[in-house]
Amino acid sequence: MTTDLTGDFCTRRTERLEDGKEPEMPKKTFTPEQIVSKLRQIEVAVSQGKTVPLACKEAGIVEQTFYRWRKEYGGLQVEQAKN
Repeated sequence: MTTDLTGDFCTRRTERLEDGKEPEMPKKTFTPEQIVSKLRQIEVAVSQGKTVPLACKEAGIVEQTFYRWRKEYGGLQVEQAKN
Protein backbone atom coordinates (compact mmCIF):
# COMPACT_ATOMS: atom_id res chain seq x y z
CA MET A 1 0.00 0.00 0.00
CA THR A 2 1.43 3.35 -1.08
CA THR A 3 0.52 6.46 0.87
CA ASP A 4 0.17 9.72 -1.06
CA LEU A 5 1.67 12.53 1.02
CA THR A 6 1.06 15.30 -1.49
CA GLY A 7 -2.54 16.04 -0.46
CA ASP A 8 -3.25 18.26 2.51
CA PHE A 9 0.26 17.94 3.86
CA CYS A 10 2.02 19.89 1.11
CA THR A 11 1.73 23.62 1.43
CA ARG A 12 3.20 26.41 -0.60
CA ARG A 13 5.66 28.79 0.91
CA THR A 14 3.50 31.70 -0.17
CA GLU A 15 -0.24 31.69 -0.31
CA ARG A 16 -2.14 32.91 -3.30
CA LEU A 17 -4.40 35.91 -2.98
CA GLU A 18 -8.09 35.59 -3.79
CA ASP A 19 -7.55 36.81 -7.36
CA GLY A 20 -4.88 34.14 -7.94
CA LYS A 21 -1.88 36.48 -7.97
CA GLU A 22 1.16 36.04 -5.80
CA PRO A 23 1.55 38.58 -2.97
CA GLU A 24 4.17 41.25 -3.67
CA MET A 25 6.69 42.72 -1.31
CA PRO A 26 5.95 46.35 -0.54
CA LYS A 27 8.27 48.70 -2.39
CA LYS A 28 10.48 50.91 -0.31
CA THR A 29 10.84 54.42 -1.59
CA PHE A 30 13.85 56.44 -0.63
CA THR A 31 14.33 60.18 -0.84
CA PRO A 32 17.29 61.46 -2.86
CA GLU A 33 19.02 62.38 0.41
CA GLN A 34 18.62 58.83 1.72
CA ILE A 35 19.90 57.41 -1.58
CA VAL A 36 23.05 59.54 -1.49
CA SER A 37 23.61 58.54 2.15
CA LYS A 38 23.27 54.84 1.32
CA LEU A 39 25.64 55.21 -1.63
CA ARG A 40 28.17 56.84 0.68
CA GLN A 41 27.67 54.11 3.29
CA ILE A 42 28.36 51.44 0.67
CA GLU A 43 31.43 53.29 -0.64
CA VAL A 44 32.87 53.43 2.88
CA ALA A 45 32.20 49.73 3.46
CA VAL A 46 33.85 48.82 0.16
CA SER A 47 36.88 50.97 0.99
CA GLN A 48 37.18 49.03 4.25
CA GLY A 49 37.51 45.79 2.30
CA LYS A 50 33.94 44.52 2.06
CA THR A 51 32.55 43.32 -1.24
CA VAL A 52 29.87 45.32 -3.04
CA PRO A 53 27.20 42.61 -2.59
CA LEU A 54 27.90 42.37 1.15
CA ALA A 55 27.90 46.16 1.58
CA CYS A 56 24.61 46.41 -0.32
CA LYS A 57 23.06 43.71 1.83
CA GLU A 58 24.10 45.54 4.99
CA ALA A 59 22.60 48.76 3.59
CA GLY A 60 19.34 46.96 2.87
CA ILE A 61 19.32 47.17 -0.93
CA VAL A 62 20.13 44.79 -3.75
CA GLU A 63 23.25 45.14 -5.84
CA GLN A 64 21.30 46.10 -8.98
CA THR A 65 19.74 49.04 -7.14
CA PHE A 66 23.18 50.19 -6.01
CA TYR A 67 24.48 50.34 -9.57
CA ARG A 68 21.33 52.08 -10.83
CA TRP A 69 21.50 54.66 -8.03
CA ARG A 70 25.23 55.16 -8.57
CA LYS A 71 24.60 55.88 -12.24
CA GLU A 72 21.92 58.44 -11.39
CA TYR A 73 23.19 59.99 -8.14
CA GLY A 74 26.90 59.19 -8.20
CA GLY A 75 29.08 62.11 -7.19
CA LEU A 76 26.30 64.12 -5.53
CA GLN A 77 26.54 65.38 -2.00
CA VAL A 78 23.52 65.17 0.34
CA GLU A 79 22.99 68.95 0.06
CA GLN A 80 22.95 68.75 -3.76
CA ALA A 81 20.42 65.91 -3.71
CA LYS A 82 17.96 68.04 -1.72
CA ASN A 83 17.44 70.38 -4.65
